Amino acid sequence: MFIKYPFVVMFFLVCLCSCGTKESKEDIVIRMLGEELENASENIDYSNKIFYNALKDRLSNPESFEKTSFWDQKAIFVKSECSKLYHYIDSIKTKQKIDFQTLGEKLKYTNNLILNSDKDIDKEFNKNLRITPKLFYLLEIKNLQKNIFLGCISDNLQKTVLNNIYLGIKISENEIVKYCFNKTSNFCGIGSHEFVTTLVNQNSNHLKEGEILRLQVGIGMFSSTLKPVISVDHKLLDVIDGQAIFLKRVKGNSGKHFIPIKVELLEQDGRKIVQTKIVEYTIDK
Repeated sequence: MFIKYPFVVMFFLVCLCSCGTKESKEDIVIRMLGEELENASENIDYSNKIFYNALKDRLSNPESFEKTSFWDQKAIFVKSECSKLYHYIDSIKTKQKIDFQTLGEKLKYTNNLILNSDKDIDKEFNKNLRITPKLFYLLEIKNLQKNIFLGCISDNLQKTVLNNIYLGIKISENEIVKYCFNKTSNFCGIGSHEFVTTLVNQNSNHLKEGEILRLQVGIGMFSSTLKPVISVDHKLLDVIDGQAIFLKRVKGNSGKHFIPIKVELLEQDGRKIVQTKIVEYTIDK
């Protein structure tokens, strides 16, 4: 099925042991998990934007437009259905008692809808990922939902569980849009790395002095054989899974500023491919 949840076992254990624990201990757990979820969700958001933008870029290639358009539409459909889940989760976070049964039904419905939308997607993800975490199957056990979620844990912890589910959906959305992008690679002649695109996602084009500029730099199709080296503003960055993060507290005169980006790709035969980009941002008064 279609989504994985990295913290679901941890959450289930926390839910079980939170009944009767002191508020201060629970607050510590919630804060630590919240920080991890927030950081992970932010990174996945940037990665999703990179792949959606990369698909749009490939539509400009007339030779591969038809095939790219097909997979672009698949990615747009997944994005739309996941967005509905995000909006629903946001809408119930403020409720004192959350109806996890209804949420579970919505997750299962979306899970099946996405898998049934394409036979290749179903074949790729049906047995590897799932949109509905195992926790919901445990909740189907008689009286378990009543004992755990209806009054046993705090409102804050329920919201943290929702944040975990939210992250899980984002991870699965990322897996599928990446899959769609890589399917178009077969039609764009990628096998030669000259076709690999350098992708940059920017948190804002307009910043005030002292604010943080965040750039996520990656390559459109990652393979460990490429050995990418990424530098931003003449500084080498750590590269993880073909992506690197650059942070800078902006300063200087108001107006436009520019940052150079360079990506070097080393092929197996020793040939080096160099791609460059210029990122522009504006410091507002």
